[in-house]
Amino acid sequence: MKYILLFIFVSMFCHAQDYNKVTAYRLVEEVNDGPCSIVSYIKDIPFFVYSARSTDGVMIKKLLDINMKARKWDRTGFFCSDKWIGGDMIYNMFVFEGAKKNDTLFTSYATVIFPAEQLAYLDKDNEIYRAFNKHFKAFFDKDFREDFNQLSNNIVLDSISSDNLMYKGKVVAQLNFTDIKNQTQSLKEIDVFESEEDSITDYFYTYEADRDIIKTKNNQSIDSVIINNPDTFSIDGIKVGSSGELVANRYPQSAKHPYPASTKFEEMEYKYDYEIIFKNNKGSAVISVNKKVVSNIEIRLY
Repeated sequence: MKYILLFIFVSMFCHAQDYNKVTAYRLVEEVNDGPCSIVSYIKDIPFFVYSARSTDGVMIKKLLDINMKARKWDRTGFFCSDKWIGGDMIYNMFVFEGAKKNDTLFTSYATVIFPAEQLAYLDKDNEIYRAFNKHFKAFFDKDFREDFNQLSNNIVLDSISSDNLMYKGKVVAQLNFTDIKNQTQSLKEIDVFESEEDSITDYFYTYEADRDIIKTKNNQSIDSVIINNPDTFSIDGIKVGSSGELVANRYPQSAKHPYPASTKFEEMEYKYDYEIIFKNNKGSAVISVNKKVVSNIEIRLY
């Protein structure tokens, strides 16, 4: 008997040793009458799913043990699978990665789920959460819905004149696309979209111009810009490469409401966006900060 127990223990230990990394995926927002499985969201609406990673071997073993022993717990029916609309929700997925194979654990609110079997097992002793290390506990404790709620709520942001948007020292509002085109070192058309409204046809062209992405209406007015080049566009004196501290000090109201520029938990502390509004409903700017430096600026003009 003791040899059988030893064999089971060694088998479980070796099984855990097969994996060196776990990624937790968490559904932080959902749509009405949407899919029930996090797998569908990852495929179709990935920005509703946040993730965290760990190489903690102790935690990996604990989670894999739970995946194996959960079938001994009290169970209940569970009706959800990939691409299903409605049904019971699968909010979390853990993907274990190893050199030779992968494994998966599905959970929702203290239950372990086996979608293929349409069964869920009740984690009455909260073993899943207790297996987490400090990093995973912080990930699952955080209320990410606040990020989505602040985007839809009437929060107060800083506003500036659109005349503060400059291109090589000139006010963009006073320029058309030809003015900018004549000053670019490299220009490449990457897309064109035809739009018809009230029998009027407009063409929206997208160009890569000196590393910036510029969208124009009929090759005349500027519709939007993604600024990647520190030597072309600037807004209120801020350009790519400016310090994040400068942005926060200049726009204190917007700095109260940053939102993550990444769905990866490990990057959220240093990758975030500030939104600035142009007065008189003339558009907005989103300033992205990465590791305390402005990495790009997205401009939308109305």
